[in-house]
Amino acid sequence: VYVACAALRLARFNTQIGKADNNFFQGLASPAAAALVAGMVWVSIDYEIDGNEYGIVVALVTGISGLLMVSNFKYNSFKTLDWHGKVPFVAILIVMLVFIVVATAPSLVLFIAFLLYAVAGPVNTFRTVDKVTLEDVVGESEVDADFDDTSDDNVDIERSDSVPADSAQTDTTNKHDTSNK
Repeated sequence: VYVACAALRLARFNTQIGKADNNFFQGLASPAAAALVAGMVWVSIDYEIDGNEYGIVVALVTGISGLLMVSNFKYNSFKTLDWHGKVPFVAILIVMLVFIVVATAPSLVLFIAFLLYAVAGPVNTFRTVDKVTLEDVVGESEVDADFDDTSDDNVDIERSDSVPADSAQTDTTNKHDTSNK
């Protein structure tokens, strides 16, 4: 499930280049999902947790992270943060504090950070949408990035329904023959 969802997530990402909102990812980003699963493994190694005893939990976390990749939940992309302005002294202290906390238990802190990020998408969606529909979670969005209403393929499909297959092929062949002359 995880591998198939990762492939679908990357395919959807590639079809939405230039059309998606830069402030958000649609679905959990693949690196974040991978960090969640890898962090879970890292925590289990550091705290000597036997994977055989918690196989169901491992399967659930892996499967849910895969499904979150193909969901329509909006995740912050952090692409619009301004990194070029002056940095306040308090921000430098906070960054140093974060480094100290991560250094104390890196596997646990990073796993919790990516777990919170994975949970943030559904929480933000349920918090910001007045009435949650199935399309907000897993369905097609109103504007589909890989579907264009003005494409010629739609016209050909409509014609092929009303015209027998042999004559439709003849029509397209004749149309191409006249354009070459």
